[in-house]
Amino acid sequence: MAKIKDKLEDEINPNRLIIYIDDPISSLDSNHIFFIFSLIEHKITKQKKYKQLFISTHNLDFLKYIKRLTLPGKPKNTLRHFLIEMNQKENDKKSNIKIMPQHLKDYVTEFNFLFNEIYKLYKAENLETFSKDDYNQFYNIPNNIRKFLEYYLFYKYPNSDSPLNNLHKLFENGYRPTKGFFFQQYLN
Repeated sequence: MAKIKDKLEDEINPNRLIIYIDDPISSLDSNHIFFIFSLIEHKITKQKKYKQLFISTHNLDFLKYIKRLTLPGKPKNTLRHFLIEMNQKENDKKSNIKIMPQHLKDYVTEFNFLFNEIYKLYKAENLETFSKDDYNQFYNIPNNIRKFLEYYLFYKYPNSDSPLNNLHKLFENGYRPTKGFFFQQYLN
């Protein structure tokens, strides 16, 4: 922020500055995350003395704040949200810039993300091809299901120290699935 202060206040060449802010909240707690958001909001976006603004982050909480930035004179449909995704097949690593998935653009909770991961597997037409193309996602599915169920059960039955103890309440007749049930269902 200190380095671009003079350029933001440049009256001779206004609105020519292109700003890229790379993960300004790395390893900060939630109070500091909000402070950084308010600093960007107050010093950069409300002033609107830039041509383009890019902000990258890997923190979903910060992403929620970024979506609230004031952008004077800019309709919401002019904003673009992207995702940088790393793919690795054997020793070949590649990064791709993609349009941000709708569930992250619209909803930034982990619950929504986990649901989407599970739903993609459910909708996959061929699980064998799916597991070869995106083995990372396939490998994580048991943990994603567990975390999704924990969130859901904690929401539905909030007075529990261990949300998964309420799992039987989701099934008719109090059915209790065996360990590994969900993963086996997808493989059969």
